[in-house]
Formats: sequence, C-alpha cells, structure tokens
Amino acid sequence: VSQSRYLELIEKIIWMTIASTLITLIFGFYQLWGTHETHALQLHSVGHVNHSAIYVLLVFGLAYSFFLSYFTQWQTFTKLLVFGSLLLFVFGLLVSSSRAALGIFVVLFFLLSGIFSFFYY
Repeated sequence: VSQSRYLELIEKIIWMTIASTLITLIFGFYQLWGTHETHALQLHSVGHVNHSAIYVLLVFGLAYSFFLSYFTQWQTFTKLLVFGSLLLFVFGLLVSSSRAALGIFVVLFFLLSGIFSFFYY
C-alpha cells in the first residue's frame, strides 16, 4: 500500500469530522433557538456546554490547519466551504460562552497562523 493512500484516508477522516461536527452544531443551534430545549449551546453527542465548546475548538484547530495546509491546492468552492465551516465553528464558540474555549481559541489561532507563516513563507 502506497503512502498516498494513507494520505487520502486521513483526508477523508478529516472531511467526515468537519461534516459531522457541522451537522451536530447546526442541530445544537436549532435546539437552542428553535425549540428552546437547552439554555446554552450543546452538541447532542458530546453533552455538557464546556465539553461541547472544547470539542468545537478541537475541530476548529483541525479544520484550520487543514485549511492552511491545502489552501493553494483547492478550488475556490472548497476554500469557501471550509472557510464557512471555520466561521460557523467560531460562531459556535462565541455562542457557547465558554471562557476557557475562547481563550484557547485565541492562542490556537495565532499559534497555527504563526507556525504556518514560519514554515511556508
């Protein structure tokens, strides 16, 4: 088995992680504002508000590093799709009001941006 097949498999896993998190995040928004079942944004599959925020933060870090790494190789539609996902993740973090997740988000954003700019420029 060639190494490129592993890379394709990893890319598929990343895409599925992003897509599944987006689905649960949209459902969480619906529960919060549509049906008013919850008092704070919670991912149904994760549970507690802070745990949900940390999970969204982890997926944001994955998606942002994926976005930075493949930016030059993707078509415009794919770039817009991932960028929109990143914005939705950030919006989810803001709505969750988790101070820890927001603090780590700022550090993670600048850390990944700095690493990318150091190694690629």
